[in-house]
Amino acid sequence: MKTPRDLFAPFRFACGLSSKNRVVLAPMTNGQSPTTELSDAEFRWLDQRIRGGFGIVTTCATHVLPSAQAWPGELGIFSDRHTPGFARLATAAREFNCLVIPQLFHGGFRCPASVTGQQPVSASEFKLDVPDFEKPRALEVSEIIEIEDAFAAAAGRAIKAGLPGVEIHGANGYLFSQFLSPQTNLRKDEWGGSLANRSRILIDTVKKVRAAIGPAHILGVRLSPEDTKVLTLDIDEMLEVASELSQLGVDYISISLWSAVKLPNKYPDGAETVLAKFRKVISSSVGVTVSGQIWTAADAVAALNEGADFVAMAAAGIANPDWPERLFESLSSSSKAARGVGGPRGNGSFEPHRLPMTPSELQERAVSDSFIEYLKKFKYVLD
Repeated sequence: MKTPRDLFAPFRFACGLSSKNRVVLAPMTNGQSPTTELSDAEFRWLDQRIRGGFGIVTTCATHVLPSAQAWPGELGIFSDRHTPGFARLATAAREFNCLVIPQLFHGGFRCPASVTGQQPVSASEFKLDVPDFEKPRALEVSEIIEIEDAFAAAAGRAIKAGLPGVEIHGANGYLFSQFLSPQTNLRKDEWGGSLANRSRILIDTVKKVRAAIGPAHILGVRLSPEDTKVLTLDIDEMLEVASELSQLGVDYISISLWSAVKLPNKYPDGAETVLAKFRKVISSSVGVTVSGQIWTAADAVAALNEGADFVAMAAAGIANPDWPERLFESLSSSSKAARGVGGPRGNGSFEPHRLPMTPSELQERAVSDSFIEYLKKFKYVLD
């Protein structure tokens, strides 16, 4: 059985790079970069978590084309003008032995015309009964190839900026999920129908990104294992996709969950959690990251015991920019007490700060006013 100390064991990726610990800042929408270039506000937000001891800091979804942007203030990586911002992050991270990973992104039909100036695109033309829905047009084959190439070009910019790798966002109802879901992928060509066809754009993008960054950099993919709030996805199909990805040279697969140790919707009476099912089909050389309601050291250890190599924190990372550092200090104090050296006695745990918080408390944690406005949607901000 794992213990909190296992969260501080280094992890060596197949590419040869290592993370100093198993604690990850999850990618979070924040709207802090209004020009699409890394703003000072977004830098401060990430830098405080770098300094707080996270082994990996994942950026927000970062669009690879101007037409791939899903909300105002979203960070971009579609132009060389974005490179200096990522180089600034790389320099900051290097001092603290932190791996900063940009999450490469295309929103598909979730890129509103009010943001991009264009009709949204997706695998197909379809209609969904969701708020503010804009009917997309189906991507042409040439456009699919252009999107794949845009991901590869964006990944190359990240490496040029000095970052150690990239994560492809294949989850949460965005473009790759829209191709994977038979609900939104109604195509009759080689990108529709069978799972092999529906996963083709993701698989080909992974191959192109790996070619762009080479074998010595980290390549991760984020997946939704089952239905999202928007789309229908089948866990057995997603297990097949994860298994194939793990044979393609990815370094980790990130499982996007609302609860890290939940049972599958499809098999609610089973003994295996979603996480355990994915760990069984993913190659042992490939890391598994999980997110979802991880607040305490006990929550994190429970995820490790279900097969995770990394635990990713979203809300807890907002409220606790120094979560890893505080846990490490708690463990150190506990160890000193056990040796009779002194220091407070404890079990290597601590009580994290919780949301909601006041605007001033969030500002102390490098959360900007625009991010605070976004967090109000989740009732994370006190009046």
